[in-house]
Amino acid sequence: MRSYVGSGVVLTVTIWLLAGMTMLGTLMSDCLPEMGHSCPTDHERNLSLLRIALATAGINVAAVWLLIRWRRQDDT
Repeated sequence: MRSYVGSGVVLTVTIWLLAGMTMLGTLMSDCLPEMGHSCPTDHERNLSLLRIALATAGINVAAVWLLIRWRRQDDT
């Protein structure tokens, strides 16, 4: 039986790295009121960060589960 840890770690790091870049964009986003853009409040930004984190956790769990399932099918 092969170990899934290496592939799982690489997959998890990749998923959270992409999520981190998305979260950084949410935190650092500039609003331009003179161009008609609405500026998000701190509460709206925090909710966006929470949504991104929860979605990323769900995607991560699903991806690792699928990885393990596919690897087990290959072993049989």
